[in-house]
Amino acid sequence: MRPRTFERVANEVDNNVSVIDTATNMVVATVPMGDDPRGVAVTPDGKETCHL
Repeated sequence: MRPRTFERVANEVDNNVSVIDTATNMVVATVPMGDDPRGVAVTPDGKETCHL
C-alpha cells in the first residue's frame, strides 16, 4: 500500500486552503485563513506547512 499524500491549495477568493488527497483527488479538509491566502510553503520533508 502506498503512503497517502496530500496537496494544499490556497483559495484567495474564499479565504481558505483546501487539502486534497492525491490518491482520490478529493478535498478532505478546508482550512479557514485570513484575508487573501496567496500560497503554501512546505518543508522538504513535508512535515510542516506555512500558508502565505
